[in-house]
Amino acid sequence: MDDDDHHSMDERREAELEKWAREFEPTKKEVDAWAEAERKRRSAWASGPSEKETRDWVQRTKWERAYRSAVSSPSAGGDMPQYGNWFREATLASEGVMAWLWTSPAKLWESMVKGGYSWERRWNSPAERYRRMRYPED
Repeated sequence: MDDDDHHSMDERREAELEKWAREFEPTKKEVDAWAEAERKRRSAWASGPSEKETRDWVQRTKWERAYRSAVSSPSAGGDMPQYGNWFREATLASEGVMAWLWTSPAKLWESMVKGGYSWERRWNSPAERYRRMRYPED
């Protein structure tokens, strides 16, 4: 089979797929409904946030700033502990947990095997043989 045959087979497959996919094409009515809904959505976005969205943003921003101030400045009078870069420490803690979870099964297995060897040495090894000393009878 040469390249021309491959191209013609690919073109035929492509045409068959295109014909099959036309069954799933949205109707003009569906396209128009989608376009209208999209226009309304974009128009609402372009007009800016609603009153409620604005109030929510103000509230969120106020508390975020208050928290940052309490954490970073001892003069703020807050009771928040001084952790420095708490986000970095939280990241390190979560990474430490993952490392512990990843390695602990292997460490536990190693500990159990060592314990088994210790048990065998202590209880399953043959008893030490002592040489009986014979003393001349007096």
